[in-house]
Amino acid sequence: MDSLEMNSEPKDRHSKLLCLDVKVWIVILLVIMISGFVALTIGIESLNCNSHDCSPQSFTQTLQQTGNWRNRLMYPGNGKGAAASRIQDSESDVPISFYAYVSDDFRIEKNSGHMFTYDVVVTNNGLGYNKTTGVFTSPISGVFAFSWTVVASGSHLKGSSGSYGEISTHILHNGHIVGTLNADTEKQYDDAVSTGFVVLNLEKGDVVQIASAWKSQGAFYSNTAFGRWTFSGFQI
Repeated sequence: MDSLEMNSEPKDRHSKLLCLDVKVWIVILLVIMISGFVALTIGIESLNCNSHDCSPQSFTQTLQQTGNWRNRLMYPGNGKGAAASRIQDSESDVPISFYAYVSDDFRIEKNSGHMFTYDVVVTNNGLGYNKTTGVFTSPISGVFAFSWTVVASGSHLKGSSGSYGEISTHILHNGHIVGTLNADTEKQYDDAVSTGFVVLNLEKGDVVQIASAWKSQGAFYSNTAFGRWTFSGFQI
């Protein structure tokens, strides 16, 4: 019995060594396959660069062209030509958008129909907004979203007296009311802030602006501490 056990021990050891050798060869084959794949990939890239421009400028241009085609597929327009969907053939593919605000607190003397001007322009992609008139003129046809914010003061500002801030405003599309927004303070330090939002179908040349609905009272904040009067819009 002892001799049999002694004879079987070398066989077991040989089997273990054989299994270990097989695992080692599998690992070696995997390393060779991976190295070959990497070498093949590098070779293909080298051939491409030998026949094409592989400079960083060329790579950037390729990315821009890819983005242009993506935008053309996502925004096919409304049948009025390429310029009607998005300014894609210009230097920028940024959608039409703007954001402006009133730079300081103010009062309104006019009874109604006061056209608000937002004199600080933060964003004006497409140059559709005019800070002198407060009017956005659509450079193209499309669907646009607009937002405007009003802030009524619960304090007397800019020479105001009597009642505190109260106002009703309209957003106008080609002179037609398409949205209304109110802000009303009833007592001192009772400030009021309201924000309106509309989505409009615009034709090229259509105008959008904010106007007072009726005679306001009191004064209105537009500062970093209590809030600003803002007007913004963007193409969807």
